[in-house]
Amino acid sequence: MKMGIPVIIFALCLSLTACIPGGVDIPQPGSLPAAPPSAPPQPETAPQETPEEPPVPLEATLIVQADTKPAAAIWDTQLIAQKLLAHINEARGKEGLDELIVNDSLVWAARTRSRELLVSFSHMRPNGKAYHTIFDEAGFDYADKWHGENTCILHTKPGSSTEDEIAGMLFDDLSASVGNSKNMTRSQYELVGIGVSMDLRDGIAIIVSSQIFAGE
Repeated sequence: MKMGIPVIIFALCLSLTACIPGGVDIPQPGSLPAAPPSAPPQPETAPQETPEEPPVPLEATLIVQADTKPAAAIWDTQLIAQKLLAHINEARGKEGLDELIVNDSLVWAARTRSRELLVSFSHMRPNGKAYHTIFDEAGFDYADKWHGENTCILHTKPGSSTEDEIAGMLFDDLSASVGNSKNMTRSQYELVGIGVSMDLRDGIAIIVSSQIFAGE
């Protein structure tokens, strides 16, 4: 398993822009030659509306700035999350601990937090609130329960690694941190949700992940 790039904490600006196709040129009145006298008058062509394409989901692809080219490869963020979970559960097994169980509410929370990490890489949310307020939004009752969050960030060249390699690099970065490593192998945790999001800045892929842990 390759060693990952050291975690760097800094703020990122996120911009999601819908791609709008160009309009249709409509002839102006009087710009067409007159029809022959024997020909019936031609009905005026009504302008055609050009449908707007929906925004590209962040979880499905990379966000590309206007001055960059699309990435050569698109990673499956859910596959990266699954492989990262496999690494975490393998580490827990080596400590004689049970595997973490995926919780749907925590998955929603972690995916939301991973998108927020692209805006501000911090345990504080972009709205200025602490990370644990995401539990309330997810409808997860965390009162009197152990709970925690790991975050990690990776910079890599688009198309240079597979999902398995990216998951391995994220796990290596987490393992290099004492606090993150303890969270992954904490016996009080039984449930987990993992989110992975990515962006493309100046030709470099930025991959972030949030892992939300909780006890039952």
